[in-house]
Formats: sequence, structure tokens, C-alpha cells
Amino acid sequence: MKFKQVSFAEYKDILYPLFERHWAEIVTDDKAIPIILDLEVYNTLEKDGKFITIVAEVDDKPVGYVCYVLSKLRHFAPGIVAQTDAIFLSPEYRGGRNALNMLLFAEKVLLIYRLILLQRM
Repeated sequence: MKFKQVSFAEYKDILYPLFERHWAEIVTDDKAIPIILDLEVYNTLEKDGKFITIVAEVDDKPVGYVCYVLSKLRHFAPGIVAQTDAIFLSPEYRGGRNALNMLLFAEKVLLIYRLILLQRM
């Protein structure tokens, strides 16, 4: 399994089948609303350097992702906090250390952004 940071704007169509699988897994009510991503918000956040997308791939095929929204700490101006927006790993890859390795890779990427605090879901 390989991990990489990608542009959400460029990768959203590739990741959409995973978004649908994720949604189907967490929404158990058949009358629930369908997944509707607010692409304008995600694109604006990413353009402003405030949205990070990490993808897990096997044989160049995406099998998972973790996304973070970055914001400044209001009580420590130089600091950055990363809040998990979404995390998903295809069930067939959840064994072993795959999820842990994806998160460890993401934390390394986030350190580039002067991360002070990582808020997990």
C-alpha cells in the first residue's frame, strides 16, 4: 500500500466511488439523504491551503483516504490545528497496520504545515 498527498479538486472524481462506499457504510437508514459534497467549500479551502487530502493506493488504485481541514489556533497565532474531515479505508484493506500507516503518513505531511494539534474524529 502506498500513500500520497493529492489535490482534492483533481482527485475527487477518482475518489467518488470511495465516498459512496463510505457513505453507504455509515448511513444505515434507507431514507437518509444521498451524499452531496459541497465542492465549492472543499475547492475554496484547498485553494486557500486549508484542506489536505491523503490517498491510500494499491496497484495505483485508490482504496482509502483521509482529509483534514486546517485552521489557525486562536490562542497561539503561529500554530495550526488539523481537524479530520473524513477518513475511510476499504474494508478489504483494514487488516494489519494499513490504517495506522495511512495516518502516520498523513501526520508527516501535516508537520509541513506547522501543525500544533491534530484533532481526530
